[in-house]
Amino acid sequence: MINVEQEGLLTKIGTTHFSTLEVSKIDEHLCFVATVFYGSDNTPEVQALREFRDNVLMRSSVGRMVVNSYYGGLGKKAADFIQREARFVIPFIRTGLDYLIKVYSTPSQVDK
Repeated sequence: MINVEQEGLLTKIGTTHFSTLEVSKIDEHLCFVATVFYGSDNTPEVQALREFRDNVLMRSSVGRMVVNSYYGGLGKKAADFIQREARFVIPFIRTGLDYLIKVYSTPSQVDK
């Protein structure tokens, strides 16, 4: 079990019990990678990625493992590394994320 504490909110994230409600409690504070790629965690693209997480990744055990790894510290470490040492990869990864968003979003979610 991983404990994530942010601004007094303690949320327990387990590898098999990870509800959308638990994710929504912490995702406003922990969008590390999204902030690096989109400049803010309040963009339509980030919202689309959250929906992909909730509606696609969280529906499979492998997807839940990916989400648990991200919120367990991997996301913050990756974002810090990219921002500090590998900013040149941002356009390439963002292109991939933009494609993912386009495929899994409705036109009203992201104006492209």
